[in-house]
Amino acid sequence: MDDAEARGVLRRRVAELRRTPYSELCSRWLDQPDCERIPAPSGVEYQVEIEAVWADQPNGPLLLIASIDDGHFWRALSPITDSFVMAPDGAITSDAGT
Repeated sequence: MDDAEARGVLRRRVAELRRTPYSELCSRWLDQPDCERIPAPSGVEYQVEIEAVWADQPNGPLLLIASIDDGHFWRALSPITDSFVMAPDGAITSDAGT
């Protein structure tokens, strides 16, 4: 897996998620992780898993976690991750980065 390429793919996807309304993040990913397959410019198809959980208490800040790997067993055990916390008003209150 090309780590630089994978980080770029993940960074772009997380940037999209940061622009997504809080209510949509909750309805789409809260306690229901999902995987997406995203092709990179090199032609490699990466697997991005997205999950949201309450950061503190229900209906409060939401922690969104995204991870990326190339689907190979060893890399799936140690994916590259990125995360952020969004308040109910849509403000990003914490940005963990990659």
